[in-house]
Amino acid sequence: MKKVELVCRFNLLPEELTLNIFSRLPIKSLMKSKCVCKTWNSSISNPHFINQHLSRAPFIGNPFIIFSTTDFLVDDNPNYPKPKVSLRQNCHFVEDIGGENEAVKPLQLDPVLSKLEIVGSCNGLLCLGDTSCYGDLITVYVCNPFTGESVQLPTLSSIPFESKHTLFGFGFDSVRNEYKVLRLIFHSLKVCLADCIVEAEVCTLGSDSWRRIGEAPFSPYGSEACVYVNGVIHCVATSIDDMEDFGIGYFYVGDEDLDFESLIPEMLPVWNENLDIGVLGGCLSVVNYSSLDFAEVWLFTDFFGKGEDKEEAWTRLFQLPIDNIVSLNLMCLLKSGEILFLSNHEELLSCHPFGGDARELGLHGMSETINGFVHVGTLVSPIMAPRS
Repeated sequence: MKKVELVCRFNLLPEELTLNIFSRLPIKSLMKSKCVCKTWNSSISNPHFINQHLSRAPFIGNPFIIFSTTDFLVDDNPNYPKPKVSLRQNCHFVEDIGGENEAVKPLQLDPVLSKLEIVGSCNGLLCLGDTSCYGDLITVYVCNPFTGESVQLPTLSSIPFESKHTLFGFGFDSVRNEYKVLRLIFHSLKVCLADCIVEAEVCTLGSDSWRRIGEAPFSPYGSEACVYVNGVIHCVATSIDDMEDFGIGYFYVGDEDLDFESLIPEMLPVWNENLDIGVLGGCLSVVNYSSLDFAEVWLFTDFFGKGEDKEEAWTRLFQLPIDNIVSLNLMCLLKSGEILFLSNHEELLSCHPFGGDARELGLHGMSETINGFVHVGTLVSPIMAPRS
């Protein structure tokens, strides 16, 4: 049957049924379908359909794993007083991770975006920013890597403190239908970290400015990215009042509150570096890899701290036989029931919680240090109407 004839017959179906079929397709199939005819393009571009597909996207196969490596570019132009060093991110994605059609493919981003680091993923949108904090101006973008749309947020000025560290977070307020970018700036005027503040700023996608919302009661620990789930941005942190109090910092995207919760003693790693957070099955999760022989995974079952003691809110899920680990990032739960990790910033490992050895997926022998993000492909557009 010819393609044109097949399309014509498909168009004879009721529109509701047609959209229902489209809403179950992965993003790459949808992008191809938009090019078939004007009718399909119009249907797939409809905002109602985009929301319908967004609600089903997390359940359409395994998510993409986007990873990046960094090149340092040196421009020794004699007109400059000293060589200029810039960064270039080489981005790829793993498709059908763990499946028969698993493949690593380049992610084509605008050249402007390749100079920034990926700092978050939410509902099919990527947030990219300059995390160095040392330039005259700091640039932040939000883009949809599969539709090619992008928008630049208002430019940030660098902070004139001698010691500083910046961490970005990216999340969604489902009540107001707003996407927000959080920036946490660590300030310390002393070599000792005991006297410091962490300033929080927020920009709503579509607005023309960043807003200072106060000081965070926590200090982000390490340089790992924030994690967004169920309306809250999370990061591994220590209490601002006691640097030995180790736990998780929270930013509630809707009401823009900042909070800190200590981890229960059973979860604490031998060294603070041996802990990472992620999302498993829609729940905040923690992996502790202090042991030389295994990693321990915990699940948070009380997102907003209502009605449960802290000890009851966390559940120890299982121990996984993973050894020789320097760093372990918790990525996601695959459709097969396996848990996906980024090990030592160089390989993807999957482990079944009920036994079996870890197996390598996706990257196979990468020699470069990589950063990885879980990404669900959608048609959501970052281009929003300006707000007053």
